[in-house]
Amino acid sequence: MTDEQLLGNLGETVLEVSAVMTGEQLAAMESRAQAAPSGPWTFDEQTLWDATERILATGPSCSERLQPEVFVFCAHARNDVPALLAEVRRLKTALAAILRANQQLAQAFEEQRQALLHALGQPEVR
Repeated sequence: MTDEQLLGNLGETVLEVSAVMTGEQLAAMESRAQAAPSGPWTFDEQTLWDATERILATGPSCSERLQPEVFVFCAHARNDVPALLAEVRRLKTALAAILRANQQLAQAFEEQRQALLHALGQPEVR
């Protein structure tokens, strides 16, 4: 069973299905992040630059429309988004490994339970 299938099964049983981020969604986010100018981005009160010092947004009208917090967010998003995507992928891989181990333990437990019932002369129960 693939990681996506394991996580999809988890979504159907534990989480709302809409809460499970698909590989396609992650790939789309990554594609948008890769298409953006290289980072890190920097900013001052009126201008946002990329790593090559190309201006991404500037001017009094820009700074009047955007709060300083928006500039901070945009500047940090260039590095934050790829880092978050990597962390989501790492956690999904770890969760899939845990789910696989849980399936193996459940199967081993069931085999041991059936062996014990057999040794005790009890009928097998599924």
